[in-house]
Amino acid sequence: SGTCTAVVQLDGTWSCTLSGPVVDGDDIMATQDDPAGNTSPQTTELGGIDTSAPDVPTVTPLLTNDVTPVISGTAEANSTVTVQVGGATYTTTASPTGVWSIDLDTQAPDSGVLSLDTNGANDVTATATDAAGNTSAPDLTSGELVLDTTAPTAPSIDPVNENTNPVTGLSEPGALITLTGVVCDNDPVFADVNGVWSCDVTSTAPLTPGDVISATATDPAGNESGPGTATVGDSNTQSVAPHINSVANGDVEITGTAIAGSIINVVGITCDNDPISADAAGDWICINPTPTPTTGDVINVTATQGALQPSPPASTTVFDPNVTAPAAPNVDPTDGDPVEGTTIPNGDITVYDDMGNLICSTTADGSGNFSCSPVNPLPADGDVISVIVTDENGNSSSPTQVTVDAAAPDVPTVTPLLTNDVTPVISGTAEANSTVTVQVGGATYTTTASPTGVWSIDLDTQAPDSGVLSLDTNGANDVTATATDAAGNTSAPDLTSGELVLDTTAPTAPSIDPVNENTNPVTGLSEPGALITLTGVVCDNDPVFADVNGVWSCDVTSTAPLTPGDVISATATDPAGNESGPGTATVGDSNTQSVAPHINSVANGDVEITGTAIAGSIINVVGITCDNDPISADAAGDWICINPTPTPTTGDVINVTATQGALQPSPPASTTVFDPNVTAPAAPNVDPTDGDPVEGTTIPNGDITVYDDMGNLICSTTADGSGNFSCSPVNPLPADGDVISVIVTDENGNSSSPTQVTVDQSAPAVPVITAPITNTTINDNSPLIVGTGEVGSLITVTGPDGQTCTDTVDLNGDWSCTLDAPLADGSNTITAVAEDDLGNVSQPDSITIDVIDGQPYELTVNAPAELVTTEMGDTDTFEVSLPLTPTADVTVNFSSSNTDEGTVSPSTVVFNASNWNVPVTITVTGVDDVVYDLDQNYQVIISALSSGDADYDGINPDDINAVNIDDDESPDLTAFITNCVAGVLPTDSMIYRLYISNTGNKDINGATVATVFSDKMSVPSWICQGADCNGLSGTGNLNEIVNLPVGSQITYLFDADVTGALMEFIDVEGSVTMPISETDVNPDDNVAFDSDLIYQFLFKDGFDCALPGTVGSTNKLFESLNK
Repeated sequence: SGTCTAVVQLDGTWSCTLSGPVVDGDDIMATQDDPAGNTSPQTTELGGIDTSAPDVPTVTPLLTNDVTPVISGTAEANSTVTVQVGGATYTTTASPTGVWSIDLDTQAPDSGVLSLDTNGANDVTATATDAAGNTSAPDLTSGELVLDTTAPTAPSIDPVNENTNPVTGLSEPGALITLTGVVCDNDPVFADVNGVWSCDVTSTAPLTPGDVISATATDPAGNESGPGTATVGDSNTQSVAPHINSVANGDVEITGTAIAGSIINVVGITCDNDPISADAAGDWICINPTPTPTTGDVINVTATQGALQPSPPASTTVFDPNVTAPAAPNVDPTDGDPVEGTTIPNGDITVYDDMGNLICSTTADGSGNFSCSPVNPLPADGDVISVIVTDENGNSSSPTQVTVDAAAPDVPTVTPLLTNDVTPVISGTAEANSTVTVQVGGATYTTTASPTGVWSIDLDTQAPDSGVLSLDTNGANDVTATATDAAGNTSAPDLTSGELVLDTTAPTAPSIDPVNENTNPVTGLSEPGALITLTGVVCDNDPVFADVNGVWSCDVTSTAPLTPGDVISATATDPAGNESGPGTATVGDSNTQSVAPHINSVANGDVEITGTAIAGSIINVVGITCDNDPISADAAGDWICINPTPTPTTGDVINVTATQGALQPSPPASTTVFDPNVTAPAAPNVDPTDGDPVEGTTIPNGDITVYDDMGNLICSTTADGSGNFSCSPVNPLPADGDVISVIVTDENGNSSSPTQVTVDQSAPAVPVITAPITNTTINDNSPLIVGTGEVGSLITVTGPDGQTCTDTVDLNGDWSCTLDAPLADGSNTITAVAEDDLGNVSQPDSITIDVIDGQPYELTVNAPAELVTTEMGDTDTFEVSLPLTPTADVTVNFSSSNTDEGTVSPSTVVFNASNWNVPVTITVTGVDDVVYDLDQNYQVIISALSSGDADYDGINPDDINAVNIDDDESPDLTAFITNCVAGVLPTDSMIYRLYISNTGNKDINGATVATVFSDKMSVPSWICQGADCNGLSGTGNLNEIVNLPVGSQITYLFDADVTGALMEFIDVEGSVTMPISETDVNPDDNVAFDSDLIYQFLFKDGFDCALPGTVGSTNKLFESLNK
């Protein structure tokens, strides 16, 4: 389209403008010259000129309560997408798979300020600009982004007792109902289009009277209501609720049913016939209710049976009989224009698009029929439109929704048929339930495709809708079919031709080669493809067919050998069903009949006829004399006829028999004389093809002709001097699966046998990615991708960020490759497609895997630093799971190091590829004993992992520490007395402290506390602190009764003066005694002592203020002074 030149800039780039106009799809060719004048090879960008605008992008409709959500859609791969929403403009780039998205929360607009209707529909407009700068038209849908931030009202729960099933109620239509206090077999529970929800109560968790059921509603936008609640009644103490019939505005009677004899209470309303009871049939009535029911009132009614509690209320809302809505209209299938159907007579029809916009309105006729044509924009294929009827009182029906079908059905198919029936059944496939119109032999027929998409017409019994059927009874007949769907869309016609081939001509009788009782197989010639029916011989390979060259062969069964004199008969039935007359042969006897010779091929004008036979055989060339008659086979078995008369001529059939000794002459061997100047060339080599072009190699300058599978010439060409050829068929092009035949004719007019090749327009089978396994987690971000596919196809694997790798499927159907860049941590989708030699590309296979690069194979244990159990059976738990998907089952065992203190359940957990990341709770339970053994430490032992997955097998997790808290009764009181010194001064004043403690786990009431003070000091005075004696005081030695709760302590303070002499000891004793009903588990600490030495200096020792007191320190002091 023109040329241009440019100089490459220092940054390596160049640009120029072509001199002529360009056309979309033109190729661009470029070369470059260096300063020395050297010219580079040409670079070609096929289809480099792009003047076509991208397709209009789509916007995915979104309903959400997120006021800054992520919006998304599709557009041309890698195009720049410009999006306008809420007064702001954003740009983004479509992914290589054509997906775009914008996060309104994090992405700043290129212009404008985002302002959305947070409780309504918001238009989102998108255009796409490709790399060549072509910009699409904008998408014309509206209101794609619907925000809803209003929570629904709390759902209601109908009256319920322990026998109620299902539990029901009302809520916002489409809301998800979340229930507590009841377990539903049909969880999750949703409200239907009328707002009714229903929970099928599971049999394993029945309702119990007094249970409180709570229900919240989450609308489709994600807003959650407050709870609605109901208490489960008791059918044994609570009456069964009545039923109340609907009540209209102004009704003078309220009626319903209940258990016979029930006392009925219409709550808040008095009736002329109060008190009301249900009659023997269960009917009840309230006459002249006061106040009179008014539209919108909620009327509650309870029933009481005998001495039971009143039932939960049944309720109804008073309606206005003048505002009852009509039934939703019936709408026919539609392509969008017109919208038609039936409804109430004279009803007003309104039609809305899927965003709630009115697109047309009309009034039904007196019979209820209506037709409405939408204004632009017309509904598109796949749009959902809603049709509502409003009656003369202004009451509107619920909507009838129908999906617009504006897409023509796929082109129907016609099944090729070869038959000798001149009025056969023809058939094919089409869109399910579509009307199929078929033209054949000048006649037009209609039929309906079945629900599975199959159609058929019996030309013998079905009369045509128009025309007269006239078929070529020995040739190909075109069959053309179209399909029309319920919405009136009609497909294009099928473009194949000659689908119906009639053949009423019988084949000639097949020939049978000479045969004796030892012949196996029995062979002969017939029409190619014919079914050979034989009598007189049993064939192991029955049924027998003639091959493409007409040769047939019967493998004689060993259980029914041939017998000399048997007559073998053969008939041929061609593919159309026509049967020939019989050909016959008599089985010879090898004991009385000679073995037939072999005759070599004979050319036109040959002066010798040669062959082989059993040595010594007498050879007879039937009807021909030879200069060397009589002829016999030499010792090597060779024989020759010299100067045959008449001379062999092209087309002659020469028969030769052999006679061995006294045997009868053999059956004849024969050959047809050929012309050496008309030897056919070898069949051409034909490349795999999709039908256009047909290419290959043959003899240089050979004339190529290509025929379809019906024998029609579809193209011809001449090979070049190297034997290469390329031929493009005219319409109709060969279809996928058609068999085409290619013949070459040399310069002498000799034609080769045909090379047959099957047209391949089918994409390869979808490859299968077998590893890694989809939906698994791995720790390698450069995994080997492994799979299977069609042998010889090229597999291209693509990662989420454009990573690729390729491999060719080997002869075993296997392939593998590693992406050229690592995968990112997190979720990754990997796809694979297959491409054959003809460029046909398969549909993709894909897997999604999670990658945690470097994550070790281990057992994930979520446990506290120490598990705590008790002898009262209290439990503690921890969770275990795997971090990566295993390739085989992983088994781990759990046990207790001391089963006398704690047990572990379950003892074994098996993880597999389905549950590997689901945490399993391990429960540790304390074990009781009757011994006061204090709190005992033990461990939960976790075994080494056992698995066929070598990465997990042998991993040995750390064990977990645990303690079992003792619960046995252990009364234990302790006494301790001290003054915190080892020596005292004469006449010194001393303070003693006596501590009485309950260190056991049982409250002690009535314990006795006593003291014995030395006579080397004055009578002490004391005061009590703690427990129940705070402020109690006295003098002299103690003898007090006290109560000591667990963990409590009583402190007695004693004040006395030293009265003894130097070097005398002052000894003091304090004790606590259990009441008679208790036994101290540790009686050794019930008595405490303190000792001091009277000396002129005061010696203090800090540790004396703690157990065991000062006795030892005082003795050490005394020993020191003695020294």
